Amino acid sequence: IRDCLAPTDPNRAAVLRYWLFTVGIEIGIIVTLIALLISTPVGAVFAILTGICALGVLATAPKVVTCIAAAHRAAVNP
Repeated sequence: IRDCLAPTDPNRAAVLRYWLFTVGIEIGIIVTLIALLISTPVGAVFAILTGICALGVLATAPKVVTCIAAAHRAAVNP
């Protein structure tokens, strides 16, 4: 997803945040499932952290899509 914007684009930081939240969800799901096998309260803590990452994706995704669409539109119509 990082390559959707040019290296000089100032909106790459937003894409990085989106990507980190997405990776956090993927890792969080695995850790939550393992933690639930150990203890329900421990699993709940990791589930909450994974949920926070999901909220981060929801918060950053609209800006990422808008920035990528604008950059591609500008590249096609200079």
